[in-house]
Amino acid sequence: MKITKELRALSGEELRSRKAELQYELLKMNAQVALGTNPTNPGKIGQTKKNIARIFTLLAEKQAKTVSEAVQKKVNVQKSVSEKAEKPKASSAKKK
Repeated sequence: MKITKELRALSGEELRSRKAELQYELLKMNAQVALGTNPTNPGKIGQTKKNIARIFTLLAEKQAKTVSEAVQKKVNVQKSVSEKAEKPKASSAKKK
């Protein structure tokens, strides 16, 4: 849980660079296994995969939040424009 809190504090660009580092590290560990040598820490492979998945999840959350905020701003602008268009002018109502 500590790693998740640390990752949440990072910006999108920092998360992408951290993901690239972890993917490279995983590549090296998988190469060790493929060559038939015993990995120095076998549990680290699974942990690295989980951390990469966490980063993907956080990036998706940040992107969804950004899109949601943009859509909300657009809706608010459209509402304000439509409200201005619906207001009748006082001069045309009094001409009877």
